[in-house]
Amino acid sequence: YIMALLYYSFDGNGWTERWNFLTPGIHECDWASPLLSDTDLDTNSTDNVLDDVEGAIVMNLNCSDDFSGGMQVITHLEFGARNRMDGTIPTELHHLSQLQSLQFSNNRIRGTIPSQLHNLSRLTRLIVSKTQITGILSPNLFGTIPIETETQANNITSPTSMLSLNNNLSEIIPTSFFPALEELVISENVNLEGPIPSTLSQHLSSTLKDLDLSKNTNLDGTIPFTFGALTELKLLYLHDTKLTGTVPESFVNLTSLELLELHNNALTGSLEFLCDAAEYNDAGIGFGSVDIQEMTADCSLKSRVELFGWSWQQCTCCTYCY
Repeated sequence: YIMALLYYSFDGNGWTERWNFLTPGIHECDWASPLLSDTDLDTNSTDNVLDDVEGAIVMNLNCSDDFSGGMQVITHLEFGARNRMDGTIPTELHHLSQLQSLQFSNNRIRGTIPSQLHNLSRLTRLIVSKTQITGILSPNLFGTIPIETETQANNITSPTSMLSLNNNLSEIIPTSFFPALEELVISENVNLEGPIPSTLSQHLSSTLKDLDLSKNTNLDGTIPFTFGALTELKLLYLHDTKLTGTVPESFVNLTSLELLELHNNALTGSLEFLCDAAEYNDAGIGFGSVDIQEMTADCSLKSRVELFGWSWQQCTCCTYCY
């Protein structure tokens, strides 16, 4: 039912390639052949984004055996590369409870990202890129936090794992949002607006390794201070947006971070606190609290920046200055 609903939600009759969708007598797991095997999916790399297959119309539909129920269940559902898919993401997708990877790329996907997707407890990979998604990046996608407590270390806000069931906060239940998510790519969606919700980092701090919010050219506001809680994060792409303000000093807590891209923004201030935290020796080997291998920022010659009115960041350890 869910796959048929998705087909009609995305105007399946108008697709360039319909594969075996809705074909009588064919199991939904055989409606499209797997493009990638589980071993081909590197969750630490964005190289597997399906729209990178030049000129191709591709879909990845993988299933595996559900030993508890004795049936096959969908684990990978990935649409990409110019298939004339036109419509909104159905909220009912969260009923595909065994999904591990979900991707919508380079099609006419409109509307918003349904907040109900956070119920996908096995999802490790969520990619929404090069679409016509509109509105703000909703905090409800990552959880609404009625209560916050302050940790002593570095003054990082750490929320309780509670969600309000109603507006008066009289009833709360334990909850989790994307408890297995390792890769989150919401990029190159030119109609996506608004600030980055702080709830993103508050609920994904123990799992998220790759976060890409780049090239959302209407994404504005500041970088949440709570990003410092993403201690498992290895790759962070925030370039080519309208972000303002300074990079939070809580970034010194990102001890797993290997790549940080901040260029082509309206960010200001100094990144020297990250340079100091890295403490590179003469051989270029980091031995400090952070070991960022690649960092980019708008740190080109200050005189040119002042001449043209561009924003500027001080960074003596950046691998490339724009």
